[in-house]
Amino acid sequence: MFPATTLSICTLLVALHGGGDVPDQKGPPAAPAAKGATAKAAERPDPLAEANRLKRSAAGQEGEAKHAALLAAAAEYEKVAKGAGEEGALVAEASFRAGELWRTLKREEEAQRCFERATAHVAAAPRVAARAWLELGHAQRRAKQFDAAERLYQRVLSIVPEQRRESAMALGWQGKSLLAKGELAQGHALLLAVGARYPEFRTDDIRHVDQVACDWIEANRREEARALVADCLARHAEPDEGDEEVDAAVRRALDKMKSRKLLLEPPAKQ
Repeated sequence: MFPATTLSICTLLVALHGGGDVPDQKGPPAAPAAKGATAKAAERPDPLAEANRLKRSAAGQEGEAKHAALLAAAAEYEKVAKGAGEEGALVAEASFRAGELWRTLKREEEAQRCFERATAHVAAAPRVAARAWLELGHAQRRAKQFDAAERLYQRVLSIVPEQRRESAMALGWQGKSLLAKGELAQGHALLLAVGARYPEFRTDDIRHVDQVACDWIEANRREEARALVADCLARHAEPDEGDEEVDAAVRRALDKMKSRKLLLEPPAKQ
């Protein structure tokens, strides 16, 4: 188990960062589709098809040709977003994809504008909005604006907590932002909280435990690190029934734990 001091810090930080119960993801049953709606949707051409084609065409190119293809794809995604009218889900998806390309092209202002447009349609596309808030947070973190990054990650946790994949990522990135500011105890607590709140994302938990354990080993807290790693190994010893791909990923993550190797080495001389 985690050391008592870590658990108490972890409990406090989870409470401060919105650690309540996650709402039931099932929700009410979907309303039946209107007669003919399915057929009409099947007949409609994919509005993102041309932008997707332009994006794929960049994959086989280099230099200026690749740059031009990415520019064309980003512009086409923006065109779709601007012409989508009240179709919030389409606006969000097209805007997010444009933002990804602008980010790749290092056009930060354009990327930010597109990601912000995607978040404006959170009701129609909550997962896309969550991913957009993560991207906005990453941009602030890269600029070393860690407080701003934490606030953006918190929007995922507060506004769309049912998006568990993105919420787990947001909580982890909050922890890493705290570490970057030198707030080690709080940062470690949030990293360890990811596994407690989102146990289905096992490789995330393993990587976060490994990071914390390595930091503790460096700080000469070897026995605490050893207990932390042992608890992690015990938690993930059982395979995922019926999911060989996940089980293989968990085994790879456990094998790659740097802290396990460090604990086998003699302590560094003080």
